[in-house]
This record gives sequence, C-alpha cells and structure tokens, in this order.
Amino acid sequence: MRLKVIVHEYAHMIAHQHLKNNNKEYHEYRNKYESEAEGIAYIVCKYLGLDTRDYTMMYLYSWSKNKDFKELDDSLNTIVNYSKKIINNFEKMNKKISIDEPLYTVRI
Repeated sequence: MRLKVIVHEYAHMIAHQHLKNNNKEYHEYRNKYESEAEGIAYIVCKYLGLDTRDYTMMYLYSWSKNKDFKELDDSLNTIVNYSKKIINNFEKMNKKISIDEPLYTVRI
C-alpha cells in the first residue's frame, strides 16, 4: 500500500505539474486529478505485480462517479500516457542495475 501511495503522489507530480502554484484549479478539478493519479498508480502497481484493485476501485468510484464520458476519455488518455512514462523509466532503471553487479564498491 505504501508503494501505491508513493506512485499515486509521483503521478500527481509528473502529470499535474502545471498545478504546482495553482491550488484554485486543483480544488476546482480535484475529482479529475485524483482519478488520474489513482488510475496511474493502479496501472503501474499492476505492472509491478501488486494488487491494489480493492482499494483503487473504491477510490476511483468516489472521485469519478459524477464525471461525463468526455471527462473520463480525457483522463484515460492522461492515465495511459503517464503510466507508460513511469513504466518505461522503471524499465530503463532496471536495465542499468544488474544482479551480478554490486550496487556500490567499498574501497579500503
């Protein structure tokens, strides 16, 4: 659950960086931004083999139950695009770290 929360907050950071100094817009469209961040977190966690379905479905329902199709469609594009970015970055980092290579070297 902690990792899911971290991914959720990271999703806000990269997908909603335009809100950094704009709390008014965030509060006005909070349903949209929370749904997007949770959707991204769900996809990334699923990719990592973590099952967050039970929590995520209730969270998404609570933030998106009053949305119309156009809003959901726009959010789905954001969710897919930023999920891909996070997963691609994870893959790049994972390739750089090999099990056979030490993570650090100790010099005496």
